[in-house]
Amino acid sequence: SSGINAECPLRPGMLLARSIQVAGLSTFAAPAISLPTITFPALSATVQGRIITDYELNGAVSGKIEVNKLDNGVTAVALDNGSPTAHLGLYSGVGTRHQTRDTHGILQIMKHAWLGSTTRRSYVWAHRVMAFHGADIKMNVARDHSAITATCTKEKEWLVLDHMCQSIICPEFFEHEVMRAKPFVLNETSKALANPENVLLEEAHRIAYSGGLGTPLYAASHNIAGHGRDEVLEFWEKHLRDPNNTVLVGIGMDIDTVSGLADEFLWSLDGRGLETPVTESWTGSRHSHIEAGGNTTRAVYLTQGAATGTREALLLNLIRHVVGVTTSPAVHGGNLKTKLMSAADHAQKPHSVQCLNINYSDAGLFGLSVVADSEEVGDVLHSSIGVMGSLKSGISDEDLAAAKNKLKLEIATQREVSLMGLVGLDGLLSVSPSTTAQALAAVDSITSEELAGMAKAIAKSSPIMVTLGNEKQVPALKELL
Repeated sequence: SSGINAECPLRPGMLLARSIQVAGLSTFAAPAISLPTITFPALSATVQGRIITDYELNGAVSGKIEVNKLDNGVTAVALDNGSPTAHLGLYSGVGTRHQTRDTHGILQIMKHAWLGSTTRRSYVWAHRVMAFHGADIKMNVARDHSAITATCTKEKEWLVLDHMCQSIICPEFFEHEVMRAKPFVLNETSKALANPENVLLEEAHRIAYSGGLGTPLYAASHNIAGHGRDEVLEFWEKHLRDPNNTVLVGIGMDIDTVSGLADEFLWSLDGRGLETPVTESWTGSRHSHIEAGGNTTRAVYLTQGAATGTREALLLNLIRHVVGVTTSPAVHGGNLKTKLMSAADHAQKPHSVQCLNINYSDAGLFGLSVVADSEEVGDVLHSSIGVMGSLKSGISDEDLAAAKNKLKLEIATQREVSLMGLVGLDGLLSVSPSTTAQALAAVDSITSEELAGMAKAIAKSSPIMVTLGNEKQVPALKELL
């Protein structure tokens, strides 16, 4: 029986993934005034035998995050917020960095064949049932993790989760379904690489890391041409059956329900776990240029960053707001500008400067993204790097307070709109979720001395640079140091 109910009120599925955080030219600075500090009331709760975290936003409690480790190693995470819908997320600590030259593209194939045949269902039946209930199961593949997500009514969470888990528990990945997925993989790659920002970041990862993070996020035709059912099943058996690397998140459900679902559908996971991944090694001092027509040049100038959840990552996030959002009035043509944008005030043509902070489980990238006229890109880069270097001597109390307020608002907002992704990744990293109040207190505890120390560490890191445009106008990396 499919348990079909034609009257289920549904909302669209929610796909969440770690995002690159950007602060840039679209944010205007405030006048030089005394700024108030944003505060959020603290809440508390205690439940014996479980890790409990309050989920707060603007002082309102939306539920409690509860974490439970099952006997077989699977982690269950729940937030019962009283919603009539259930948001489900199945997270695995396997991403493109775990693919080799021989296996690259298999995860991308799995993504487009996930709701396929298993030993318990057919391709047609799986799609019929999910379409009837309005549930849209999606898989997202990132560099260091993958996620399968869906949204449904509470009385149907068991049915939807069953279909979400079957390609982990008992997949078939028949040859014709693998072949059907390949055009979707290539179409996704084509669309992504039509965006020059993705092209720059792909190349930046390639030259920055000697390990798995240097593996492309997108797959080309030559990567997937030789992959068939046997190769996909072999990768599945080797990488996706580790219960200690699997997290089930349920939003709108209590921990007993999520734990029961995890125990019912994931009890058979018994893989030995991932082989020890190659240690990521930062290369540094490398410059790659991609020739392109036109009068615009794009560049990313990146140094070694910090891992997700670390104090260093928090400091880099604050620096991102110091240079991207500030109260210092830099007026040109009647417009208020950020520190990065005002640094190249002499530039005669439109340009954009943004600060990037990209974090992974054990590494990261931090630096600048620049778009400028080919004749002025060198000056814009020079000026922007100078702004970052100036932080070594410290910043004003006013600029620090403004940046903290902006970062705290960003953290609170993320916990409202991207909570499932955040707690799913925390579960993969075996990090206990913190309260919003604790996260905001961590921001408040940062001192200008800490920030200056982090700026000095950035300056000591050997940078890498990727440029796209007219090579004749691009400065050499050594000219920027």
